[in-house]
Amino acid sequence: MVPAGRKQRDRSALRALLASTLTVLCASTVPAQVSGGADLTDLSLEELADVKVTSVSKKSDDRTTLAAAVYVLTQEDIRRSGATTLPEVLRSVPGVEVARIDAGHWSVGVRGFGDQFSKSVLVLVDGRNVYTPLFAGVFWAAQDIPLADIERIEVIRGPGGTVWGANAVNGVINVITYAAAATRGTRASIAAGNVDEVIGELRHGGGNGRGFDYRLYGKAFARAAQFHEDGSDFDEWSAVRFGGRADWVRDDRTLTLQGDLYTSDVGQRIALSSFTPPGSVAVDAPIEASGGNVMARYARKTGHGGWQIDGYYDRTSLSAPNVKEVRDTFDLDFVHHRTLGGRQELVWGLGARLSPSTVTPVVATFDFEPHDQSADIYSAFAQDEIQVLRDRLFLTVGAKLEHHEYTGLEVQPNARLTYRLGPQQAVWAAATRAVRTPSRLERDVRWDVFASATPPAYVRIEGNPDFESESLWGYEAGYRALFGPRLYVDVAAFHNEYRDLQGFGEPSFTVDAVPAPPHLTLHVPYANTVEGSTHGFELAVDAKPARRWQLRAEYSFLGLSLRSKPGAADTLDPVAVYEGSSPRHNVSLQSRLDLPWGLELDQAYRYVSALAHQDIAGYHSLDLRASRRLGAGFEITVVGKDLLQPRHAELEHDHDPRLVVQIRRSAYVQLTFRR
Repeated sequence: MVPAGRKQRDRSALRALLASTLTVLCASTVPAQVSGGADLTDLSLEELADVKVTSVSKKSDDRTTLAAAVYVLTQEDIRRSGATTLPEVLRSVPGVEVARIDAGHWSVGVRGFGDQFSKSVLVLVDGRNVYTPLFAGVFWAAQDIPLADIERIEVIRGPGGTVWGANAVNGVINVITYAAAATRGTRASIAAGNVDEVIGELRHGGGNGRGFDYRLYGKAFARAAQFHEDGSDFDEWSAVRFGGRADWVRDDRTLTLQGDLYTSDVGQRIALSSFTPPGSVAVDAPIEASGGNVMARYARKTGHGGWQIDGYYDRTSLSAPNVKEVRDTFDLDFVHHRTLGGRQELVWGLGARLSPSTVTPVVATFDFEPHDQSADIYSAFAQDEIQVLRDRLFLTVGAKLEHHEYTGLEVQPNARLTYRLGPQQAVWAAATRAVRTPSRLERDVRWDVFASATPPAYVRIEGNPDFESESLWGYEAGYRALFGPRLYVDVAAFHNEYRDLQGFGEPSFTVDAVPAPPHLTLHVPYANTVEGSTHGFELAVDAKPARRWQLRAEYSFLGLSLRSKPGAADTLDPVAVYEGSSPRHNVSLQSRLDLPWGLELDQAYRYVSALAHQDIAGYHSLDLRASRRLGAGFEITVVGKDLLQPRHAELEHDHDPRLVVQIRRSAYVQLTFRR
């Protein structure tokens, strides 16, 4: 459990931030001003179609020339979604499967393979990689970025390993926050509800008018538990976060410094096995997640392109009831892009990441060996975009070379082709290879799960030092078009071939005298035992029937055809887990209506089909949002979520299939002040 002193410090920080927020809300009466800098709110469909994208090639690109399935969530999309967490925001992206496990745990997948840690998706915050090598994935509860600071979220469905490297297998999610110049002034908000019990945010930005701008922010929240049949509240979630950013802009040069500090208690229930006495007990105790990061970026534009160098230091600390880890990550990257001859643009870069960690076991039945390990990566990439026919036919070829601590050299090439049918209409196709490198969980874990008391028996899931990278060859094609000022259509289809997916190897038995008492152990090693394919398509339609009314519809279909490799002895049947844990159908319908008197009305409906392996039924959901500007910089917002039923299940827990938490109907009221 969390020490009493730690809880008291967290509550004190929460009260201090909420008090500051309330002071600003109650005392400030200065009229609202429009923040300076570029904004992605209130855009027409033509402007949305022209939004530049940086995540595909690490340079600014026109979306109509990109041979990739790219979806951009703007700040307006985020604000009007009514979401209070980053995974919730992603629900409306076609091809992205989001399921809430409990109050603080999520599963986010792109084109399948969703799980609690999103192992096949690379997640970035302003280019900072938040993927951890400990368990291959993202701890979503630690990515609680203030949503109002996000300029846009670029989501690439499909492999992005050529630019971003290993683990960008099924997709890339790049969260891009505002430049400091766009967040001048003060913004404060406080929200209260039945699940989002209290959320307070305070931000202030300024500058000297000569190229220097900054912002500072604080955020704190307390979230209630979801519904449990036994009436327990084990998944309560609270956090405090502080951070800031400073930008210096001089002609063609930009220097950025930014960083964050956070602490969070994420409630959970976990089964802990023991040797003495033989048995297992369910423990309700939170994960204590804390850390901080600092990042610096220097960018310079030149007459024929530009270059940038950026580096960051990230420290994370996870303390769970069964294990503790402290990790330090040092990352340095250089990217250069140059136009050659007017019809060719070359992008290349070098990178190095050192990520040493120390694991401290808490119980005898769960450990990583060795306790000290470093996940080091050295990389180089190059990508060349060629206008085969000027402003019509674009060919992109490239590859990334990476050297990993576990698997040595990995090569991730790609070839992409785009043909413009008109100024706002294009077809594209791509072929890409990507890999997911092994985590410490698959290589180094020793996890004993109690199975029987008479005689004492355990199942030991153990790391495999020969576990190799999972690999993917992805084939995609798409079409996007703007039909006048009122209709935008984007469709993409894909076929992915997977090799060496995680499964389990040949089991074996031993009789062990240590630790006492003597017991029987069934050893089940991780192994690369699964292969197969996935296929599907995604459709997104934006329409503006009237100037003040916008409609958006998305549909995605996913099919999986996996199998155990010849000769594999998969006693735990991972194929059924893979195929039965991703929904085949996702539907999202959204309406945004702007009315007179500063009133906004938003509705969002979604349907997610059943998960056969988990015995989770398909469900329908409806969110409603109403907001009104009150004058003097104030705005009041009322949001209702999951309104069609009192509660529903979305996903079972990874570590305990018997534990299915019901997600409750919820509502909150938010008061926001800007000046």
